[in-house]
Amino acid sequence: MEHYTRSLRTVLALLIIAMVMTIGTGMPISAQAAEEQKPDHPGKSDAAPGHNKDEAEEQRNKIRKEEEHKLKKGKGIREGRGQGEESSFYPQQAKTLAERLRESAAIVAQQGGNAQPLLDAAAYFDKEAE
Repeated sequence: MEHYTRSLRTVLALLIIAMVMTIGTGMPISAQAAEEQKPDHPGKSDAAPGHNKDEAEEQRNKIRKEEEHKLKKGKGIREGRGQGEESSFYPQQAKTLAERLRESAAIVAQQGGNAQPLLDAAAYFDKEAE
């Protein structure tokens, strides 16, 4: 019985080694075959025709710019809210943000850091507030 168990272990070990070698040598071939089957246009998928990541990104950027423009003009993002009534929230927010950026720049300068980017941002928001 002992001899039978050892031979069984040997056969299993050899079988595992053979499988590992087969998988290891077959891997580059299958990877190369998969690489050859890649579509020419990586942004387009066969599963969802007409869906392009670049188009979706452009659409999101367009919507974001429209919303920023409405906020800067003082109108609500959603037309249903007050039918686009005029408000002065954006200029107030920009002014407050510029003040906080200048305070942060002073703290950074006291600690020995470079405060110039914060001061540039504060100048930008001061300009936007006007």
